[in-house]
Parts: sequence; structure tokens; C-alpha cells
Amino acid sequence: LNSHGSLDVPKCMEFLNPAGDEADTFISLDTLEESIYAAFRDRTNLIYALRDNASVTAQIKSWIWAGIMGFFSLLALFILGVNGADSWVAFTSVILGFSFVFGGAVTTAFDNFIFLYGTHPYDVGDDIFLGDTDTLYHVKMLSLNTTVLENFGAQRVVQNKVIRGTEPLVNLTRSKVHWSSCIYIVDADFVTEELIESLVADLAKFFEKHPDTYLESFRVDSYEFAPPRKIKLKLVFAMPFSLVNWGRSRIARSKAAIAFAQSLARHGATYTTVLDTTGLQS
Repeated sequence: LNSHGSLDVPKCMEFLNPAGDEADTFISLDTLEESIYAAFRDRTNLIYALRDNASVTAQIKSWIWAGIMGFFSLLALFILGVNGADSWVAFTSVILGFSFVFGGAVTTAFDNFIFLYGTHPYDVGDDIFLGDTDTLYHVKMLSLNTTVLENFGAQRVVQNKVIRGTEPLVNLTRSKVHWSSCIYIVDADFVTEELIESLVADLAKFFEKHPDTYLESFRVDSYEFAPPRKIKLKLVFAMPFSLVNWGRSRIARSKAAIAFAQSLARHGATYTTVLDTTGLQS
């Protein structure tokens, strides 16, 4: 934007193509749009995070002030000449009573504080998997005792002590790589070392052609049997982006599965079925 608050077109075009006519350094409008959206999203999440941190800090400050006021109340009793032993007994009795009533709450709050700001497993705006489910949650709001999670518009308020005891907790936003797999079942007679080597060679060429979508690390497993006389061939591969990009991940997984199936067909792998004719009449 220029000094008048309007879009400075020449400077924008210079940013989009700083090297003039060299196409290899051109920044596409799609890339610019994604960058602006990411910056806006991060800014929004930061605003929410600062707001939530302020509320947590205010709650902790209130507890600290309560402790300070209690201390100065005891000090005032000493200054006013009240018997020290009596005032100390009264003060400790009050503290003991509060510990019985609020001890559990204080312990939980302290554990939650360490969890949120010490362990720090997620921030506002992160996408996470919670427990052994495929349900994707978006972290909407944080407080000292609860976290608000959102799944396709449905909000769920979860106690932080519950989240602390849930395994696994996977932060997809911070994960830069994720793994996937696909399985085909073939006749055991066709599974040989030569077949596995041929599959690996074909898939290595496929992954090398798409370096932006797949990593070079992959494997083909053939150690699991399936009745009758079948073997599961499992392709395990990695993608260099977060599973937050769910649509991109599904497309990449489908393309890898197709390449795997085409390689199997090219090398003669088959799946045959045997019809049980017992009891059939001619």
C-alpha cells in the first residue's frame, strides 16, 4: 500500500516478478494468495492466543494477590500487637482449611499451567488428533482449565487434565512430514524377491518424478499372510507436508496407489478366487 492507503500496482508487479522477464523467478498469484492467507490466519490465531494468555495470566495474578494479601494481613496482626502464636495458629488453620477445600483445584491448575506453557503441545489455530481416532480438531480457545476444540463447526469443551492423560496427541500443524500406506493382496505364488525388487524400482522412479509431493523414503512390505494362500503387499511412503492439507494428501495417496497397482499388473501379480462347488447340483 502507498501513503494514501491504496494498492501500489508497480511495486506489486515488481514483487511478483523482481527479475523482469525471467520466468523461473516469477512468483505466481496463487503463491502470493496462499502467503497472504497464511499470514492472515497466523495473525488471527495470534490475537486469539494473546487474549487467552491474558485471561490465564489474570487468573494466576488473582491467586498471587490473594496470597500476598493473606501475608500482609498476618503482618498487620503482628504490628497491632496481637499475640504472634495465636495469630499464626489462626492463619495456618485458615490455610489448612483452604488446602482441604481447594488443594485439588490448585494442583490441577498448576499441572495445566505446566502443560500449556511448559510442555506447550499446541497453540490456538493448530489442528490436532486427540487419542486413537481419525477425528481432526481445530484448537479454537485456551484457558487454564479447558480447551475449546472445533470439528467442522461443532465445538467441544475438553478439560485440560483429560487432554493431558490422552495418548497420542498429534499436532498436525507442527508436523512437516506425514506417512501413508496402501495395501494390495495378491497370490502368494507370485511374490518373490525379484517381484519386490521390480516394484521398488518402478516406485522409486515414480516418486523421483514428483519431488514436491513425495519423499524418496519408502518401502514395500510382504510379511503378512492372508487366507487362502495370499500375501499382503504394503507400500509405505512419506509426503513432505502436513496432514492438515487433507485434500492434497488424499490425491497424493490415490496417485501412489495407482502407480503401485500398475506396477503389480505390469509384473504379472494376480489375485485368483476359487469357487466352492460343494453341494451344487448339476
